[in-house]
Amino acid sequence: MSTINLKFTAAVMLLSLFLSPAYSATGSDAVINADQLGSAVIQWGYDIKWEGKANYINTGHAREVFVDNQFSVLRIPIWGNGDTDRGHPSEGVILEDEYSMQLEAIGNALSENSDVILFASKKLKGDDSFPEWTKSSAGGPIIPEKYAIMLADYLEMMEDNGFFIDVLGIDNERTFNEGDITTSRYKQTIDELEALSVSRGFDMPLLIAPETYKVSSADNWLSWLNAQGWGDYYDIAGTHHYPNQWYNSSALGDFADTAGDKPKWHSEVHWGINDGLLNDSEKAMRIVFDCFDKGFSAMTYWGYPFGDDHIKLGTALTRSTAGAKTAFMDDIDGTSLNLGELITRAFREDNSMTVWLINNSSNAYQNYGFEVQAGTKLIEGDVDYTLWESSGGNLLETLGTALKTSGTRFEITVPQYSIMVFEFDINDDQQPPTPNPAQWAVPPETIDGNSVYMKAAEAEDPSGVEYYFECTKGSGNDSGWQDSPEYTETGLDADKLYAYKVRARDKGPYQNQTAASAEKAVVTKGILPGMIEAENYDAGGQNVGYYDNTAGNAYGDYREDDVEILSNSEGYAVYAEAGEWLRYSKTLTEGTYKAVISSTSSYGMEALLEIEGQEPAGVSLPDTGGWSNWSETIIEPFDIHSSGEGSVRLSITQGEGLIDYVKIIRVIPGTIQAENYAVGGQNEAYYDNSPGNAYGKYRSEDVDILSAGDTGGGFAVYAEAGEWLEYDAEVISGTYDIVIRSSSSYELSGSLQVGSGEEFPFILPDTGSWNTWEDTIIPEAVISEQGKCRIRLSFDEGSFKSASVNYIEFVPAAEPADINEDGQIDLLDYAILAGQWEMPAGAYSADISPQGGDGVVNIADLLEFAQSWLE
Repeated sequence: MSTINLKFTAAVMLLSLFLSPAYSATGSDAVINADQLGSAVIQWGYDIKWEGKANYINTGHAREVFVDNQFSVLRIPIWGNGDTDRGHPSEGVILEDEYSMQLEAIGNALSENSDVILFASKKLKGDDSFPEWTKSSAGGPIIPEKYAIMLADYLEMMEDNGFFIDVLGIDNERTFNEGDITTSRYKQTIDELEALSVSRGFDMPLLIAPETYKVSSADNWLSWLNAQGWGDYYDIAGTHHYPNQWYNSSALGDFADTAGDKPKWHSEVHWGINDGLLNDSEKAMRIVFDCFDKGFSAMTYWGYPFGDDHIKLGTALTRSTAGAKTAFMDDIDGTSLNLGELITRAFREDNSMTVWLINNSSNAYQNYGFEVQAGTKLIEGDVDYTLWESSGGNLLETLGTALKTSGTRFEITVPQYSIMVFEFDINDDQQPPTPNPAQWAVPPETIDGNSVYMKAAEAEDPSGVEYYFECTKGSGNDSGWQDSPEYTETGLDADKLYAYKVRARDKGPYQNQTAASAEKAVVTKGILPGMIEAENYDAGGQNVGYYDNTAGNAYGDYREDDVEILSNSEGYAVYAEAGEWLRYSKTLTEGTYKAVISSTSSYGMEALLEIEGQEPAGVSLPDTGGWSNWSETIIEPFDIHSSGEGSVRLSITQGEGLIDYVKIIRVIPGTIQAENYAVGGQNEAYYDNSPGNAYGKYRSEDVDILSAGDTGGGFAVYAEAGEWLEYDAEVISGTYDIVIRSSSSYELSGSLQVGSGEEFPFILPDTGSWNTWEDTIIPEAVISEQGKCRIRLSFDEGSFKSASVNYIEFVPAAEPADINEDGQIDLLDYAILAGQWEMPAGAYSADISPQGGDGVVNIADLLEFAQSWLE
């Protein structure tokens, strides 16, 4: 029936009432469901029906009201015919001068905001509310046909001045006017006005009804209109709802239900000024919040501005809700609007949130928390607040920032007798944690030959943080995403380079990741004897793991520091020149060794091999006749005199060339510490019945290593029946007395095999205590193996038996002809034999034949000595 003006479309969006929440506040928290929204677009109106109020809408004030304070409705009066404001003295006559102030105010408002909605409402003037010519008798009801003419005169006059009335209210507070506009007279008036709009050619506004003074009576009026099938005769359900005279939320709900899907307006918001600033504000804002809860989409102030302190709150309320949608909120007092309890309401415009809290009580709330539920969105930036506290009849204003305790929560201490408004943004979290890129707190560092520890610098993000450690070099494993900034990787190969990067990501819905940290390399600790790959020098950089004459890796392979590393057919090699050195941290083992250095050069090099605690060994590395020709240079046997943490350093003192590796090889005769089995793991270097190192000493593989408790300390291997261990060595063939040092409360049998040669069986004794150690000797074991080989120590399968093994020692068996046992067969030995020749029967050192002697030194002993000497 009525024409809908386009600029008003947004203001009449249909509103869905709130659903009951599926949750409630817990503890001392308030819950803001930022995604459970009302569909109303909230409009605020400024009223100039009050005498003289139009004078306020000058150019400057219009900008303040309709731009700065975000008002979008201007409520203007329709005069009657009293002693003043004689707008309509007779039918068809309108005194335009009586509207001059309003016309100027309208022009000023539209010049600042062309979308301002013009809302014309009948002005109450007692008996003069309606001109006499529009009434059936003095004090009687209106004549619908006449009243329609007066309204048509008004609308035409406005259009003649270039203004279109968007909303028209013809029955303002009917309790006090003389029009007695029943539903029937209302319908007749509208029918006549629509007919006049057609005949005269003006547009029909939207109709707001009934604009009653008391909401309970409005319910009946709307019900009667709807009951007669005349629900299309109004477009907006409007009412007034005074805070000081009454408050009836139930009646307001009935009114909203009766209006159904029609937009609902509180068209005359009053802010009481009779009960103190805080009490007045609590009552007024309770009315406004209740209207919002019931789906009202517009509010029009009466008497704005209304005093310095009141206007602060009124302006803040307008600015924070204009254009917003209501967001469901619950607090510790529930959703009620009872005076004296916490009253909280939230509003959302796009991703901007405003939350109001009224605490008109003697209670103060310490660390009161607000939890924001906004789907995938988080609080972005600061939560700013304005606090008003009642003091001596005034409201003291304080600005501040609430404490954010997470991406969805903030806290504040709420003072007694106060009003607060919080403002913040919510957005999908697109920012990764900081720092970005991720940083190292502790770069990867070796724990032992099989483990590496590292720690990321702790990152920060409102949603929480998790970390990912990526192994970028070597065959290590990535950590996967984890909460801890620390990561220890186990089960790695000894004496091998591994490199890692770390990233962080937040725990928000988008899991934003930082860029990866710088790559950091680490070399797992090796055990000597063993292979030292030249490129696996210590981490730590210049003057720590190496010294290099020039910056940068000229070949760009393998590692990202200053050492020149390039690929070769066997992996990598290091280009080194005079003045440069490489350092390798190792676990040293007492024993006899020789070293082998693999190199190539067209010039030859002089080098120095330094093993910590030993005398440096100089070595000449040859000119191999070409860079692709490799040669092994041997450093003859030397002794490492003590076990423990140490290092190997290879320095180039002259020339230049490529270094592939340095091998430190155990030499037999000598001693093998039981815990220094070969590298390779289960079924390759050892077999152990159970996973893990039960005692946690020395190495982190499956072999059980404990502190020895024997003379000289060190470590021992706890071995069980069915287990075995292998050792790398370079063997000199010969006859040896093999000594196995052990302790046990059982007898444990086994065998020792050197290379592919004969197995030598043994039985380790019951020593009476695990702390008592004894030697088991395999005498005069003939070893035919020569050169590099593996030695296997194995224990026979059977019922459960075990022993602790400290070491295996290969002692060359004494030659019988070495009579003075100085390691040589010479004239000194012959002199002893001659001195004992054919002495009376007895025990003589020169009695060497037959084996064990026969009590005399004679020709048989001389022949044995001569044969050994000649060999």
